[in-house]
Parts: sequence; C-alpha cells; structure tokens
Amino acid sequence: MLWLCKAMLSRDEPSRLTAVHGFLLLLHTTASDPAGAAGGGAGGSSTAAGGAGWNCFQLEVLGFIRRSLTQQPTIRRALYAGVVPAFQEQRHLRPMIFELLLGQLAQYTDVYEDDDMSTAALHSTPLRLDRCLAYAESEPLVEGKPPTCSIVEPLPQLIQAITRCMQAQQASNAAGAPPGADDADDDTSAKVLDGARHAGGC
Repeated sequence: MLWLCKAMLSRDEPSRLTAVHGFLLLLHTTASDPAGAAGGGAGGSSTAAGGAGWNCFQLEVLGFIRRSLTQQPTIRRALYAGVVPAFQEQRHLRPMIFELLLGQLAQYTDVYEDDDMSTAALHSTPLRLDRCLAYAESEPLVEGKPPTCSIVEPLPQLIQAITRCMQAQQASNAAGAPPGADDADDDTSAKVLDGARHAGGC
C-alpha cells in the first residue's frame, strides 16, 4: 500500500499507471462477503466485523483512486475501465463509484434542471468538448494550419464506463435485486446520459 502511494506521487507516468492498476486490484481482491457478514451467532458477528473492516479499507482505496482523476488522460482511461468490474460485482460500492464517475462527467457537461431549458438542450450538445482539449500556447499561429491540440479528458471512455455501470444496475433491478441506496444515483446517471445520447450518439 505504501509503495502504491509513493508511485501515485511519482512524476513518472508509467509509475502512476502501475499505482492505479494496483489500487484497482486491491479494490477487487478485498471484496467482503455480504452473505457471511449477515450470518448469526458469534461467528456471524466476527465475520461482520471483518467485513466492515474490509469495507473501510476499500473506501480508503477509493480515495486514492479518486486522486488519480487529476492526473494524465492515460491514467484516467485505466481508472474508468477498472472501476466498472468493481461496480458490477460489489453493490455496496456502487453509490461511491457513481459519485466518482458522475462528478467527473459534470465537469464536461451542461445539465439543465428547468424543463424548458432541458428541451432546448436536446437541440444542442450538453457536452463541453472545449474543456476536453488543450491547445499548444507556445506554437505560433500559421494561416491555414489548425492549431495543435491534445486530449486532456478521455470523455468517450468516461461515458462508456457510466453506461456499463447503468446496464449493470438495470440488470440487477430486472433480476429482482432489492432497491438500495444506489437507486438515486442510477436515476441521476440516467438523466445525465439521456442528455448525452441526444447530443450526438455518445
């Protein structure tokens, strides 16, 4: 864990990428057993205490993963792909993962609460693509030549991750899974993605 934290703070991008993969692996391999934690008796209490400890550890790991949202696009691509399996397999993490992904998406979208503005937004894109690009400031402008730009936010991978999480939630609901705290997050993500789909087929 300490080595991963040091790698996350490294200036070397491959080291940061290794750290993200390491934290994601910890998130997957420390999944608690809800069935065991629900057991009765002294054994069940002991198992529940152990499960609560692992849940706290996973929240700590998620905190480190959240920090990588400020790092290079390559790091965030790995993050978006890696949190989807955790969302699919661990229901207790779903609200936190939704919050993480939707909070990132909110930086690159315009979300309208008013019904009239929402209708108007369907005829234009709610995606702020200008925020996903960075232009080389030091490069001299040449007539007829477009400025060099780079992608600073891998928006397709972000939207794909949220979509896959929504599909997993909808599959759980269709299978008759009991409603949980993540239902409200599912409604929120559906609203955001509905605007994105109308915007241009993301």
